[in-house]
Amino acid sequence: MTFKISPYILLISFLLAWSPMLHAQKNKNDKKEQKIIRQEQELRQAEEYFIEGNKDYILGKYDKAFDWFQRANKLSPDKPAFLFKLSECFAQQNDLNKAIQYSEKAVELDPKNKYYGLLLGQLYEKNKDYKDAVKIYEKIIKQSAGNDELLLNIASIQQLTNDFDGAIKTYNKLEAIYGINEEIVRQKQMLYLKQNRLDDAIKEWRKLIAAFPDDPNLQLDLANLLYVNNKNVEAKKILEDIIAKNPDAPFASLMLYEIYRKENKFEKADKELEKAFLSPQLNIDAKIGVTVSLLRQLSTDTTLKKQSIKLGDILVKVHPNEAKAYAMNGDILAIQERKQDAFNNYVKSIDLDNSHYKIWQQIVFLASELNKNDSVIKYSERAIEVFPSQPLFFYYGGSAYSSKKNYPKAVSLFESGQKIAGSNMELNVQFLSQLGDTYNNLKLFSKSDSSYEAALKIDSENVHVLNNYSYYLSLRKEKLDKAKKMCEKMLEKSPNEPAYLDTYAWVLYQNKDYANAKKYMEKALLKTSDATIVEHYGDVLYQLGDKHEALVQWKKAREGEGYSELLNKKISDKKLYE
Repeated sequence: MTFKISPYILLISFLLAWSPMLHAQKNKNDKKEQKIIRQEQELRQAEEYFIEGNKDYILGKYDKAFDWFQRANKLSPDKPAFLFKLSECFAQQNDLNKAIQYSEKAVELDPKNKYYGLLLGQLYEKNKDYKDAVKIYEKIIKQSAGNDELLLNIASIQQLTNDFDGAIKTYNKLEAIYGINEEIVRQKQMLYLKQNRLDDAIKEWRKLIAAFPDDPNLQLDLANLLYVNNKNVEAKKILEDIIAKNPDAPFASLMLYEIYRKENKFEKADKELEKAFLSPQLNIDAKIGVTVSLLRQLSTDTTLKKQSIKLGDILVKVHPNEAKAYAMNGDILAIQERKQDAFNNYVKSIDLDNSHYKIWQQIVFLASELNKNDSVIKYSERAIEVFPSQPLFFYYGGSAYSSKKNYPKAVSLFESGQKIAGSNMELNVQFLSQLGDTYNNLKLFSKSDSSYEAALKIDSENVHVLNNYSYYLSLRKEKLDKAKKMCEKMLEKSPNEPAYLDTYAWVLYQNKDYANAKKYMEKALLKTSDATIVEHYGDVLYQLGDKHEALVQWKKAREGEGYSELLNKKISDKKLYE
């Protein structure tokens, strides 16, 4: 029996047989599509993270930017742009190893990107991987035109690694591309000099002069190069040519001055120096620099004294509105003991610019040296207004008021100055010593003694304090044992000082030890003829019964200054008054 199969049944059977296979293929295609969709979504997400990261990076929020870039890189680890920005962030964090790692990967993925290469080169340089840096820069130069400026980076690295010949060759390449350039020539010249190739350095500079013949500064630089390398004859010729073409060439004149002095042509030298100083083209700072250099030589070269005075006069003449000019002239005059003239110049200086402490210091110091107490007071008080925290001016002002016997004002300044002195023990002692003297003059003896005691607590061996304290005690005939001990301590440190010998003698005198008082008075008088000490000596002699010689000494004391108000009465009555 023969069976016939319907074609419909065959089709159904075929479909039923292949149905699982078709279903599997469909699932596979769906997964592939889903993966592509997911990757596209991740890439879009990564790019969004990258954009956010760039925003924060531009705003300087590097930590936030770093977080965004990491998230972007995690989603898309082979994007060179993401790696590049992560490298920048690691560099910002000074993690060079990580920065180089990410930068190298970025360059590997996109080797033709100039900026990726530049970053890697810079990182290599920072890490002192100079060979790798040079390779990267050379690669960028070869890859595309317009990157020849990287030859400067290469030359710089070659200099750092002492490859001077290599650097010169690189600069030659730059010169071939860009033409003769002053900066490149200077670099080459420096490299030649480092190799002691002076002739090549000179030749290089002459080449620059030939390219720019109208630039006098290049001629001047060549002259300087020759001068500092003891080629004075060649340098002098260039300088004289410069001045022949342009008489007002102060820098050329300054160099000629040095050369002429070396040749002992002092008249010519001085003429060139004065020309330079008279030129307004030479700024005042340069002139002051030259003057300071001259002043340093005054102790060994007295021929410069007159010249320095001339230069000071020129300074204030050419720069009448510059405080520096008067200050410098003041220094010149002060060094040469022309104190009044120096003082006048310093005053003119502060009238133009009152902000320089040292000039005020010089003014009050010179006024004190000149015994101009009114000026000391005037300028100390003005200085205190400008520098209220500087104790020096309180000290000078107080001392001047004390000299004028205005003791209350002196005390006020000394007390203020001591407060400002703070932890400066040396200054504290000086102020306390002055307060001791001034309170004594005001007959505020308790305050006087307290000030001296406070000073000695800081510096128990201060001879000035020991002397004054013991002397004033002796005048008051108080605590004479203490005064004697202080004198003995003082004379251990300064056994031959006349004033201290006199004080000790006077303490002995008040103790009625006239014989020893005479001994120390005579020792003091071997070194001084001070009227006070001579008068004291007369008093001692009177107490010892030698009234004739006492009168002789009193009369001698009257010939000097500083004797007591009772001296004339002693002489007229031929009698001791105390």
